Amino acid sequence: LLVMLAIPQAQPTLAVVTPGGNEATTPESDEQAGSSVARPTSEPDAAVAAPTAEPADDRDAAARRRVIGTWTDNYQGKRTMTLNEDGTATMLVELSGMKARLFAKRLEFEMIWSLEDGRLKKQTLRGEPSTQVNLILKTMGDRVDEPILELTGENLVLLDKDGETRYTWTRVPDTSE
Repeated sequence: LLVMLAIPQAQPTLAVVTPGGNEATTPESDEQAGSSVARPTSEPDAAVAAPTAEPADDRDAAARRRVIGTWTDNYQGKRTMTLNEDGTATMLVELSGMKARLFAKRLEFEMIWSLEDGRLKKQTLRGEPSTQVNLILKTMGDRVDEPILELTGENLVLLDKDGETRYTWTRVPDTSE
């Protein structure tokens, strides 16, 4: 249900869409392993032009701002993850069929998160129903460390520790405005 503890060996590619709508995609080289350097594939708008060799701290800060919000995917059930600005997070997992009978129809996880070196790191603190959540945490661990392969206004793609499985999250529109 949650994929825990991972440091994949694959070299991820980061895709970033600037506010002007330009997409940048860069595979990492060996000397850049563990960082994500985005180089424009087309000319950026003059209003959003930035140096190509942006420091890693600046890239992470921009990604942190962009990743805040609510995301959903359908990996082993419908998952809804909310990443808050203060570093707290929640995940709601809605299961059906055999998985719902084994665990519960609805699992809620409380987490903390950080973003460092182009990687989204999450730690589950607790959840409900506590017996089922504790079983999952005991089996799978309480932490994940996933490279960000893509982060746009609409999509967040993370790579599992197996180096192959991709989790494609879609942003849930903010209806508070």
